[in-house]
Amino acid sequence: ALEKVWEVVKFICNHQKALARFRDLGAEVPRESRPKGGLELLRCSETRFASKVLMADRYVNCHPVLERLMIDDAYNAWLTKQTREIREKGAEVKRIIRCEDTWDAIKLCIRTLLPVPVVRVLRMTDAKLGATLGKVYAYMLRGVGDTGRRASRTSLRERAC
Repeated sequence: ALEKVWEVVKFICNHQKALARFRDLGAEVPRESRPKGGLELLRCSETRFASKVLMADRYVNCHPVLERLMIDDAYNAWLTKQTREIREKGAEVKRIIRCEDTWDAIKLCIRTLLPVPVVRVLRMTDAKLGATLGKVYAYMLRGVGDTGRRASRTSLRERAC
């Protein structure tokens, strides 16, 4: 499912007209209805941890706008003027966006991987902001662990020894 999301993101982001229409349709969504992180598609990066999962999470947020894009007259008029190869790829993207099985698989992936504390810690340490050991220590001290309950500083120190 993540590879299919990547195909959609790649197609939209690599074609200026498609991306412009996507952004125009996204701008029509009222600010208070926009999800956290906005309505901009994210590309994945091989060097960043969990970037495909984060890309899929943003795809889920942007899915209503993508569905509107697939029925948008300006987008479809643009697509009909393109080469056969681009039209075929556009048709494949439309199938992916409208496929319920793909949609269910993506939502399952997001529900399974994003809430995991390990993913959060690894993303913190994967940041480009320099030293991160302090961030990890602070995260541990806040008591977010496998059980989801708060732990005291003393109990964390005792477990570490």
